[in-house]
Amino acid sequence: MATPPQAPHHRSVAKRSLGSPALFAIVYTSVAAAIYFSLGVVADHALGSSSPGSCSSWPR
Repeated sequence: MATPPQAPHHRSVAKRSLGSPALFAIVYTSVAAAIYFSLGVVADHALGSSSPGSCSSWPR
């Protein structure tokens, strides 16, 4: 009994993947956005905000 032909290995997947600069940009942007958001939360808390959706510097 003959063995069935095997499918060729898909090396084209590796060619379509992102390179190091693109991955670095994605990770760097994600970290920067997280820090920016965290600083906003800390600043809002420092201004004395009592509820999560309000900004304490706005007139009430």
